Amino acid sequence: MFKSLLPPNTTKLERALEETAALISDVPVPISRYIDPATCPAGLLPWLAWELSVDWWDENWTEAQKRAAIAASPYVHMKKGTPSAIRQAIKALGYTIKIYTSWQERLAPHAFRVEIGVSSQGINEFLINEINRLVQANKNTRSYLSRLSLVGETHGNLYLGSAIMSGLETTIYPYIPEDLTSYGFVCHAGTEQSVDRICIYPLS
Repeated sequence: MFKSLLPPNTTKLERALEETAALISDVPVPISRYIDPATCPAGLLPWLAWELSVDWWDENWTEAQKRAAIAASPYVHMKKGTPSAIRQAIKALGYTIKIYTSWQERLAPHAFRVEIGVSSQGINEFLINEINRLVQANKNTRSYLSRLSLVGETHGNLYLGSAIMSGLETTIYPYIPEDLTSYGFVCHAGTEQSVDRICIYPLS
């Protein structure tokens, strides 16, 4: 039960503020929902992006792109300076990316080139410049981008099917017994019986 801690000369406004503040602990604060890019309310996404240090943010993005960029940010910062960080940062925008390094192709030492796959979402000069900025922000200091190429992509569905049919033929013939062989043995035995008769006469 609420118990006031204010003195008797407290005004009605002060008592009302005290009673209101006492209920603050009953207000649900689902922090776990607000810090999850998948469940955060759309209106709070810019603040969550700021909290997770998203390098590039555009209010014209779709909600799905915003959530993807926020979700990728911790991984990008953890892997910064590696090709994996560049891929993750670009893929969050909905583009595919391929990175070719100097040891994969005949490029100058520490050079690399990037191919951006563009399909139905399209791309413009502003996005190209921003993609280039993202690549520069996530690469390591030693390496440098020698070329950024755009590649048109078409996506479709490929259906593969297969079938197999097999059978087994079994023939059952009448039972034919094989030749029967009987085995036995002969036992030899012998016996003897003898009787001795003894007569005892009195002494004469």
